Amino acid sequence: MMYNIVVLMKQVPDTRVVSCSTILPDGTINRKALPTIINPNDMQALEMALTLKDTYPGSTVSVVSMGPPAATDVIKEAMFRGADKGVLLSDAIFAGSDTLATSRILSAAIQKLGAVDLVLCGRQTIDGDTAHVGPQVAHMLAIPQVTAVTAMQRVSDTTWHINRVGDAVEERVSASFPLLLTIDESAPTCRFRQAKRVMSYKNEQVVVWNAADLAISADMCGINGSATCVVSSMPVALEVKESKQIDASKTAIDECLSELLTTCVIA
Repeated sequence: MMYNIVVLMKQVPDTRVVSCSTILPDGTINRKALPTIINPNDMQALEMALTLKDTYPGSTVSVVSMGPPAATDVIKEAMFRGADKGVLLSDAIFAGSDTLATSRILSAAIQKLGAVDLVLCGRQTIDGDTAHVGPQVAHMLAIPQVTAVTAMQRVSDTTWHINRVGDAVEERVSASFPLLLTIDESAPTCRFRQAKRVMSYKNEQVVVWNAADLAISADMCGINGSATCVVSSMPVALEVKESKQIDASKTAIDECLSELLTTCVIA
């Protein structure tokens, strides 16, 4: 069996260094003031795609990313690690897209790629934390979805067993392709770059599609096509006002966890 797999990946600001100076008056993040990284959860989605490619020779892995021209780095990095090809979705009218508008753009790109068996993406991004995009893309493509996935295994020509993280336990569900999965942060981390692939793809010209290529009008993307309104945004700094030291014993740790659960500090 051979599969056509698409991985959605995003270049995100490194939110570990967000401060008051990096928040704009409209409540959004000043992305130009922050260093960028590949969304960590998307790298785990890439690893799952590459594992399937290894298991089922002849399968192809395509990466789709939306962002400014500099986001070609996302495509290159994925190819260095094993992806076959990629496309960057970049257009000035895409700027300011919320999860709804972003999902429209990504869905249009996936449809333009042709018949796809499996779409993989991270469960959520560190710059938004909404976990909306994967499910919205699945809805727009009219295909089933499974969220917070940790592993998958083919049990027949048409059926896959998929492990996902539930509210209290890990669940196993059955599904068939075409399918969209969002990958949980507890899934295996991505493999390293391959030196030969770096040499082969470092000068590769990344394909770029704009709104015209996707046949998307300006009122369906960017700020005009977004339903989200940011009311306010502020960095949160936690201050230590009181502390409690416990013994490094199982009994003491269990008592501490019990107290935290009872007082709803953790769930």
